[in-house]
Amino acid sequence: MSIITVQWHTSVSKQLHQVDGLGTVGYVSPVDRRGFEIDPKAWTGMNSVRMDSGGVEPAWGYKRQALDLPADAHSMDYVSNRDQSENFYIVGCDAAILAIYNDTGVLTSKEITRTDPLDDQVIVPYTGSYAGGDTWVTALKDGHLVLTNGKDAPQMVLRNNFAGLEAEEMPGFTTVPSIPGLQPYTTCKTIIAFKSFLVAGNIGFLNADNQPNMIAWSDAADNGSLPSGWDYSDENTISGNSTMPSDFGAVIALEEQRGDLMVYCERGCYRMQYTGDSFIFRIAEAFDTVGALNPRATCSNRGLNIVVSRTDIMLSDGQAPQSIADGLVRKELFGALSQTNDHMVQVVEYPAKSEVLVICPGKQDSLWMGTVLAWSWITNTWSKRNGLLMRCLANVPQLVSTVDPLQWHAQQTYDEIYRWGHDITDGTTLPPAAEQINPVTDVIDSTPDEQDPDQYDILAADVTYGTILADEGVLYMFGIATYAKADFPEDQEEGAETNIYQFDWFQYSYGLSPTANRTPYIERRGINVSNDETVQMVTAVYPRMEGAGPIEIRVGAVDYIGGAVGDIRWDPAVVFNPETDYRITCRVAGRRHAIRFDAVSKVDQNGEPNYAYSNFRLAGYDLEFSHVGRR
Repeated sequence: MSIITVQWHTSVSKQLHQVDGLGTVGYVSPVDRRGFEIDPKAWTGMNSVRMDSGGVEPAWGYKRQALDLPADAHSMDYVSNRDQSENFYIVGCDAAILAIYNDTGVLTSKEITRTDPLDDQVIVPYTGSYAGGDTWVTALKDGHLVLTNGKDAPQMVLRNNFAGLEAEEMPGFTTVPSIPGLQPYTTCKTIIAFKSFLVAGNIGFLNADNQPNMIAWSDAADNGSLPSGWDYSDENTISGNSTMPSDFGAVIALEEQRGDLMVYCERGCYRMQYTGDSFIFRIAEAFDTVGALNPRATCSNRGLNIVVSRTDIMLSDGQAPQSIADGLVRKELFGALSQTNDHMVQVVEYPAKSEVLVICPGKQDSLWMGTVLAWSWITNTWSKRNGLLMRCLANVPQLVSTVDPLQWHAQQTYDEIYRWGHDITDGTTLPPAAEQINPVTDVIDSTPDEQDPDQYDILAADVTYGTILADEGVLYMFGIATYAKADFPEDQEEGAETNIYQFDWFQYSYGLSPTANRTPYIERRGINVSNDETVQMVTAVYPRMEGAGPIEIRVGAVDYIGGAVGDIRWDPAVVFNPETDYRITCRVAGRRHAIRFDAVSKVDQNGEPNYAYSNFRLAGYDLEFSHVGRR
């Protein structure tokens, strides 16, 4: 019998010892035996986990908000008014633009799409001619938001108070040039705020051919305002345009990098540098190796750019892009891509977790993104998370209610809660001005510890309305609420509602129904325990893990090299509790082996799974095996 120890680290050499009656026993490092490597790149399957160079643990889950959205909503940005007393999410849909605000703890939406033109002005309403093959692209300039979809003139949402919040056409973009005979711009496929300018790419004209290779820039804007002019013929302004060679194809995306603007095309990239002289900008070729997949397939990260191309995921320093994706990541991303859905892939920086997130389709030809690929720039490792179908992912600040803080007080039952506007001094009686809210989930929303009411005493429990979680991702206000389940959308075609979800919710939950559940797991197939000529029997697994909850461990095997996933013979799952157990035993014989670690769902007060998972951290495992002969 032999024991192989699997560590997360890869820098330790092999140490083997011959023991009478046991044979070879010792440590085999991942460098010498990649089949046992627990390095993130060695795993062949995973979901809903976060990985680093020291171990693997469940990723945080998702939290459903009580706000229905149109199914065609696919962009979200954060804006506030000038004194920051009011703040909003601006959501772009196929034929409308919405503002979402916090109304005394309840997320509420209002359509702000302009429907009537202004008298005696060029500003016209948004026509709603958006097509499914395009995507809203947004730019923030000194707090003002600009949106473009390639089908209508760019829209703008200014930093107004809620009463005056409105989406309307951005002035100046479609203004007729001052020189007769020149045609005005009409549309652009992408746009970005760069220094004191707005820069647009892939330009459409009124009565002339569109220029997919063109970059156009506005006049310089004063601090705190949007530029007022785009007239490329007016010598009194510094607005202008430039048409790049057609070698790299159409302009796809724009991204800032270390003071320069990178212009990503279909097959290459240009660098745009501000010179300040009569030429305004200097544009030169940066590299000709890769381009961008769509306008939202890039992001800036620590002075570098993350770019999803048509074949790879690249880390670019502006000169020599390097691939950061392995074969499994490419398979997950590009396996379900097609001309139907490649415009929906999105890249988002997530500084709170030192990650870059790539959302990609959940199935072939679907417009719903069902997979999140997370790249850690600290450890250069990838993780995969499923759980819900989405149209966009936004890392935005929390919406804060403008209502004066109130004190919430829980009185006797879970389905009754009271509030009043002064300090609570006595938890046994209600003041005359108390207001009963029932059900509470319509007003405020939070979760007791472990989502178990039996473990959470809310009698005379006080909390200030407006308590805010740590600022990680999309976060919302919470107070005290009853324990309630909420389903996640599994398949939009079956009529599931579209909602806003909080990403990385503090509970380890990935769905609250069996159909929508995505259990955290990690799996390694194709393990070569000793050699390819003999059959080995794995008799025990010694996980090196810590945490409060159990996991399930499965061991499998195949009798020949190169077997398909479905050919693996899996032993029944064995529950392992790190607080009480040190190993699991099994008897699994084969030429190649597989091992899988699954999180175990907690249960509610009725003993039913609530699809929330205790945290654990797996740092390695030992395999005990023996040779059983040849086949």
